This record gives sequence, structure tokens and C-alpha cells, in this order.
Amino acid sequence: MKKLFLMAALIAGNITFPPVHAKVCDLCPSDNFDKLITENAKVVVDFYAPWCGHCVTMKPLFESLGKGMNNVLFITVNVDTFSSLASKYGVRSIPQLTFFKDGKVIATEHGGKSKTELTKLVKSKLS
Repeated sequence: MKKLFLMAALIAGNITFPPVHAKVCDLCPSDNFDKLITENAKVVVDFYAPWCGHCVTMKPLFESLGKGMNNVLFITVNVDTFSSLASKYGVRSIPQLTFFKDGKVIATEHGGKSKTELTKLVKSKLS
């Protein structure tokens, strides 16, 4: 039930995330990406495509990590659906992780990662 409410709120575009719990979301067309980035102090964005093997392997690891980390918003962005965002953030190869702190890009990483590598990256970039 809780998951349905969250999905409905995400689709409606009227959700804001408080900065105290770990959060994971797939970006929907109605979401305001810039608002999500600026309203959350620490954000990790996984730019992916469903046809990319490394992306498909890494996505559940990324989502699992997001459920276990506090104070970080984890967003997955399908580059086929959001090509303008991919272009804006210079996505040239996927998967691409883009790290935001206080609304600004602070780092970018490319390629598939293990859960251990993801954990180390997030902690080193956003601590």
C-alpha cells in the first residue's frame, strides 16, 4: 500500500522528499528533476538504458544501496525517455553516475560497478 501511494505521488509530481531518510525513485515525466536535485542536499543519479547490459545489472544494486543509506536521494533516469537531461549532464556512455551536493554536480563516474564499489563511491563523494 505504501509503495502504491509513493508511486501515485511520484506520477502526480507532487512529492517532495524530506532529507532524513534514504530514498530511491525512477524519474517520471511529470517529475521536476531540477527541484529534486535542489531540495535534497545529497543526490546520486544513475543514467541508464533498459537495453544496456551493465545498466540492467547495476540498477538493482543501485536501488538496494539507496534503501540502506540515509540522507541521500537515489534517482534512476532512463536516457531514452529523458534524452534532454542526458544531454544536459553530458552523458556519453552508460551507466553514468552523477553526484550532486547542494544542487551542484560534484562528480561523475562511468561504467558498471559492484555494490561494494557503489557503496565506496557514494560514501567518498557525498560524505
